Amino acid sequence: MADKRSYIKMLDEAKVCLSNKFCPIRRYGYVPEHAKSIIKEQFSIFGKEDTEYNKLLGEIERIDDVRCAHIICTFLLGIYIYNKSELIKYLVDDNVEKCLSDAGHDNDFPFLWFLICLFHDLGYSKEDKRQNSRIGVNWANNQKKLSTCDGVPELYSRIYKNYFLYRKIEHGKTDHGIYAGLIMYPDLCRIQKEQKKLCPDEDVWRDELRKLYNLASWVVLAHNVWFAKDTEADKCATYRKYSLDKLILKTEKGGCEIEKYPIDSKKYPVLFLFCLVDLIEPMKRIGNLECCGKIEIGIRNNKIIVESEMDYFCGEHYLQAIMSANDWLAKSQRDKNMVEILFN
Repeated sequence: MADKRSYIKMLDEAKVCLSNKFCPIRRYGYVPEHAKSIIKEQFSIFGKEDTEYNKLLGEIERIDDVRCAHIICTFLLGIYIYNKSELIKYLVDDNVEKCLSDAGHDNDFPFLWFLICLFHDLGYSKEDKRQNSRIGVNWANNQKKLSTCDGVPELYSRIYKNYFLYRKIEHGKTDHGIYAGLIMYPDLCRIQKEQKKLCPDEDVWRDELRKLYNLASWVVLAHNVWFAKDTEADKCATYRKYSLDKLILKTEKGGCEIEKYPIDSKKYPVLFLFCLVDLIEPMKRIGNLECCGKIEIGIRNNKIIVESEMDYFCGEHYLQAIMSANDWLAKSQRDKNMVEILFN
């Protein structure tokens, strides 16, 4: 297996490569009991405006330590894969360069990735029953629209309001991805505007970064939207009830294989990378660093290979979850305690 590493060693190597912008992560790492402190400290770079995200930050105590550690681990694992896969790095850099028009700046991907990872699960507290009851079924309809759909398939801009309604009515939950994505962009733009007035010469607050905020917001909005296979009759019927037909994937070969995966790594590399990393990152499923240390990951140019040496119960639970990529993200195959995922 090319470039095979233990999961823990990957995180450590990624941490060392970070710039000084990520001092809290470099200092504390990914240990669960430090995760909330890291998030709070990193969050301070966005100022102290009275924004929805700062209100969310105040509720971070509602999110368990493992979920917070998952946020940090997702950031580090993504940075590692980006640095080690020439194909992923090429596709992602091209996506970011097309998003921005001011060439010549330092690599903006770590900052973009940090935004996505930090914010993708901060809205998780809103799925709590008490918090959820405060958000109406029409909440998404009443929010300002994001800027032009960027970095994700156009279908998300057409279905996210109906999907939010579906989650509220069918599951009794506020979808944390859609919630976070919709408040993320206006809040970050507001902070950027205020900080630029205070520090007009600081490159970190340049106007072009609004385009990165928009891309990050669309990725966060999209990341928790689930697809259905056309062989899942009950789920497809429910999706059609909410006009979510675009989330139903056609299958071939007896309903076992997806005809075409919508999150194409060549067209939407940032979203693809995030979905991949969020899927394979083990902390949120295992919750134990010692067990996670028994996972090894290998990166080749067009595939990623995950191998588990955990006990049967933990290992099977984890590998089955990774194999679900075959149903919505990319072709995957399993050989005993190893899963291989191809970049589509």
